[in-house]
Amino acid sequence: KYDLKLDFTSRKAFPVITSRGCPFNCAFCAAGLIWGGRQVRRSVQKVMDELEFLRNKYDIRAFKFFDSTLTANRKYVEDLCGEIRKRNLDIVWECESRVDVIDVPLLKTLKSAGCRMIDMGLESASQRVINTINKQITPKQAERALYKVRKAGLYSKMFFIYGLPGESLKEAKATYKFIKRNRKYISRVSAGVCTIYPGTGVEDYAKKQNLLNDFSWSQNFYKYSYLRDFEANPHVPKLIQPQLNHETLKRLFQESYKENFSLKLLRRKFKDIGTSKGLIYSIKSLKESILFKLRCLQ
Repeated sequence: KYDLKLDFTSRKAFPVITSRGCPFNCAFCAAGLIWGGRQVRRSVQKVMDELEFLRNKYDIRAFKFFDSTLTANRKYVEDLCGEIRKRNLDIVWECESRVDVIDVPLLKTLKSAGCRMIDMGLESASQRVINTINKQITPKQAERALYKVRKAGLYSKMFFIYGLPGESLKEAKATYKFIKRNRKYISRVSAGVCTIYPGTGVEDYAKKQNLLNDFSWSQNFYKYSYLRDFEANPHVPKLIQPQLNHETLKRLFQESYKENFSLKLLRRKFKDIGTSKGLIYSIKSLKESILFKLRCLQ
């Protein structure tokens, strides 16, 4: 009954998590807050037993590791990869990381164990905005990381957020220009509008700017109908600021998301997946593209 689709394969996929929490403290994210800035990990043995169980009982051959930063502990992920190879599971998978905790040798280790795509967040191409949200990286690091991922023979997904605290229209456009400039290295663009989560620096900012006057977390029936423009959960508010209003954010979101639907990328997917399944996957991707563009016209 679970249906998780991964960009690089037509195999049936399933989500897995090896840890809770995150050692970093980005202002837009609650993962570090909930677990006190630490990462609590399951043992490699237990994770492997779960993968093997899903592989043997349900024929799951593709996985997405939903850890906030799977590669935060290098030894752990190297041990995990070694055990995947040892058990010869014949699986492919995707994981989330950061641009400052990867290198080519580590990426090649991931690939040798079946990793096909690695997800990283730049969020903004403005260093000022990056500093404001305490991301502790640079756009140059992101560009180098994209090159390393390509050099290691992996796909890359990169996250971008529009409408971060204090972001100007010029800074938001710089992020879109970064996407366009590095498009040949980014396999999948994941762009969104800044979400407000409880306890985060973004929530504090929103309250100080009087942008959450009509919202309460206890009112779980509250629904923002406009969030359908951002393909977002209608019960969780977005940060909409005067200098980056709803229509501007909608346009930036749609233009960035459209970058995933070029014919060149569809041909690459078909070539990489191959066979009749690859053709079916490409057709589904084209259908997704058409439906998205139709929604943009509404």
